[in-house]
Amino acid sequence: MSLFYAAFLALLVASLAVGLLLGGKLAITDLGPQVGAEHLRRRRPLAILVAAGILLFAIGLGFVPEVDLTLLIDILFLLLAIFACSAFAILLLRRRGLGSVLLRLPRSRKHSLFTVSGVAFIFFALMTLLLDSWNYIQALGWLSLGVAFSVIGIFTAFEIRESGISVLDDVLPWTRVASHSWEGSDRTVLTLEITRRPGAFRTIQWKVPAERKHLLISILEQRIAS
Repeated sequence: MSLFYAAFLALLVASLAVGLLLGGKLAITDLGPQVGAEHLRRRRPLAILVAAGILLFAIGLGFVPEVDLTLLIDILFLLLAIFACSAFAILLLRRRGLGSVLLRLPRSRKHSLFTVSGVAFIFFALMTLLLDSWNYIQALGWLSLGVAFSVIGIFTAFEIRESGISVLDDVLPWTRVASHSWEGSDRTVLTLEITRRPGAFRTIQWKVPAERKHLLISILEQRIAS
């Protein structure tokens, strides 16, 4: 494996480690020590799988001929651009399909994580063009991902709507919300159990300001079981 790809692998691993560390701190800060630690523990197996996938892909790069490697990377980034644009468009359409907003909860520090990631992806796009002005396919992939992450981090919120909920990068109708409960020492961490999801993503937890809790309880009791 060349020095470039060794450095690339090290950067990916370091980015994943920093992301896990920041994600854990944000979860504990937003949800409290007990609930936040449990929230992070549920997602640890997924993080291990992602790390293993990155490692295998990076090792596999060393066995691909150089002429095919460039084409492979271009295809991956083109697919990334298509995925980012289509997923973001579908998200916006599904949000509008849930009807008017009944209650909007404050943004959490997770939004800042999305925003910082989006800015980093846009920076990668600009650096890619500066290093090679013809390398526009990879730049397009980074840019598409950066715009999607930035808009999610800056403009989206946890919204309770007439026909469901909208939280960051997901939209869920009320039929997918099986139950709700309150956790944390002050009972202000909302926990929603979501159906038809893998175990690590079966619950959504969000810190709710005390002054909005009573209104939220009345909305939830009308739409889902306790």
